[in-house]
Amino acid sequence: MTNNNDDACASPDAQESSLGLLLSQMLTSRAFPEAAAADDTQQAAMLLEGVLNESDDLRGIVVSPGLVRVVGHRAGGRSGGGTRGAISGFSQSSRRQMLRRLGALDLSVVQGIPVVVTLTYPADWREWCPTGRDAKDQLLSFRRRWARRWGDFQGVWKLEFQPRHSQPLERRLAPHFHILAVVPAVDLSKPVPQATSMTEVREWVSETWWEVVGSANADHLKVGTRVDEADGDNPGRVVAYFAGYTAGKSKEEQHVSPDNWPGVGRYWGVVGIPSVELEVQLSPEDFFAVRRVLADLLARRSGARRRSLRREDDGLWLAYNNAPDLVRRLAEWLRPTPHKGPRPLP
Repeated sequence: MTNNNDDACASPDAQESSLGLLLSQMLTSRAFPEAAAADDTQQAAMLLEGVLNESDDLRGIVVSPGLVRVVGHRAGGRSGGGTRGAISGFSQSSRRQMLRRLGALDLSVVQGIPVVVTLTYPADWREWCPTGRDAKDQLLSFRRRWARRWGDFQGVWKLEFQPRHSQPLERRLAPHFHILAVVPAVDLSKPVPQATSMTEVREWVSETWWEVVGSANADHLKVGTRVDEADGDNPGRVVAYFAGYTAGKSKEEQHVSPDNWPGVGRYWGVVGIPSVELEVQLSPEDFFAVRRVLADLLARRSGARRRSLRREDDGLWLAYNNAPDLVRRLAEWLRPTPHKGPRPLP
């Protein structure tokens, strides 16, 4: 009689080899498979540089895995570099810096399962984080415990404040954190490695944050956290996700820190993920041509009129799932050609 159960016929060594192959495939799975790699970004930048007119102008185009940015420098060169003052709120400038940084992340090196984590405090939150510094210390403690349990922390965090209008005035604007991180696809802490259980991840996050805060509040243990698998596997959705947490009138209130809560510090941060930003100089002619193309693409995406660029050195940036691919198309569009007349958009 023939036994159709292949596992029953397989030797222990063959089973171990199959398990090892399966684990290898799962462990090396990219969290963001559509993300462009650093090498691809560099090759696209070099291709663009090869077709541009030589220039020592201070204008340029910055190429990143998920972002293309044209920069119009002032006559005095690059700005910035001064002493940074105390952070008093989440300004539009801070929002732009955050989104640009997210678009520059090399997400191709991140492996595992992307998850969205929310960490909140009990109703009497001031007792457990009386200052912004305390909240950041608790976030750091949570990240360190994460590293011990799930491996090196790789992710993005964002600080906001819940209005909680039903609470007394001193309990409103409660701080909370939104985190995009990754857990390994395989849990190697088990006697026999197995696929990571999201139920176990949720239980671990709940218990760990509860212990870090130290409230001993049963309700906080039950509803103080939330963990969801991230929707999307490309850089554009990462930028869009955090853009959604910063846009609209309803979000403006969540970026105002409560009274008598010193030491707010930064509203966002990136941990364990490198950035790629490669700048290529542009002649004035190429600068205006590329900026016009990006402005048209932005208008197409939003369905609105093309953005008005009032000053000749106004910059512009565009988040794109695979920015190196867009840059290659720009390079082809800018390539010298004997044909005259307007060129079609890339």
